[in-house]
Amino acid sequence: MTLYAADPDDGLVHKHAERFHNDLMAQLQVNSPTWAGPTPQRFASASVPVQTAQGRSGKMNGTTGARSKPGFGTMIVAWFAGLDRKGRTTLAWIAAGVLFVLILIGVVSCGIASEHAPLPEGMSRMPESAATFEGQNYEDVVTQLKNAGFTNIETKAQEDLITGWMTKEGEVDKVSVAGETDFSASEQFKSDVKIVVTYHAFPSDSSSGDNTSSDTSSGSEESSPSTGTDTTQTENPSETDTQSSESAESAGMTEQNNPEFAALLAGPDMGSSVSAFATKYANHVIEYDGYVASVAPHGNYKTRFDYLILAGDDDASAHGPNFQFADVNYSDLHLSANAPDTFGLGLKVHVKAKVKSYDSSTGLFQLESVAISMR
Repeated sequence: MTLYAADPDDGLVHKHAERFHNDLMAQLQVNSPTWAGPTPQRFASASVPVQTAQGRSGKMNGTTGARSKPGFGTMIVAWFAGLDRKGRTTLAWIAAGVLFVLILIGVVSCGIASEHAPLPEGMSRMPESAATFEGQNYEDVVTQLKNAGFTNIETKAQEDLITGWMTKEGEVDKVSVAGETDFSASEQFKSDVKIVVTYHAFPSDSSSGDNTSSDTSSGSEESSPSTGTDTTQTENPSETDTQSSESAESAGMTEQNNPEFAALLAGPDMGSSVSAFATKYANHVIEYDGYVASVAPHGNYKTRFDYLILAGDDDASAHGPNFQFADVNYSDLHLSANAPDTFGLGLKVHVKAKVKSYDSSTGLFQLESVAISMR
């Protein structure tokens, strides 16, 4: 602290200056040695300006000793100036942490506000993402969707369970919204959009009963008397051809019983001939010996995959189109009982599948599995 004096002979002013210095140091909580100012001198003016260590000045009256009290800002600045380097660094980190927390609170508040913002009329917000719905009980999923405001919800049983050990009955396989199976939580859709909840289930008794009754009636027809056979054939000559076609379709086209399929497997992996076959034989069943050439996750899903199962035994012997089973899980493949726990690369299999479609832009020939057995 510097004192600017006009008359160095005035000892009274020196005494008041010393008192002011000691009081100021006490208020700033700064340890200071005893006043060591100039010796008593005469001061020409009764009013002496005082400049503190922080550069703030006040007035000291040489007669009464009255002085101005330092402000709060001065005290904070003096405290900060008294910190060492480590203390200042610590203070800076604390300030940065407080600022980060305030920013985080602001971001979270904005997110919560947007999630609870009013929806346009006729719109509803998806309560969960597609991946989160997987594995939940389908009834719980339906309840969540209804509570969210959706009105057009369908459930579909996928009768693919055998033992129910790994996958429980009623577990959701997938949820589709307007045919799409990839959506996020809080995404907005029309309230009446079509939503299909597909879940795993054991085969129903009715389906096996129908097959039994169908086989029984077929057997009774075969054992019927031969009388009137000529009349029946005369009335509907095309019925025999239709039945033969249906029988061949259920058995599956192979290289041995269908020359066109044999030509497909021996031909190029993509092109007009592949497209023509897929169009002509859509929904027909084909059979071939193949191997798992590729396995990749479908989109962002962890339990649904895209399998490439080519004809042949390995990459060196692969032939024919790029047969793909897209957006399927383990149960969708309808694997035989001797299938391994992990259906992975290189496995040699016998495939029985329905022809779905061919994409000329990707060269992928889409199939839907009927049955896949190990070989």
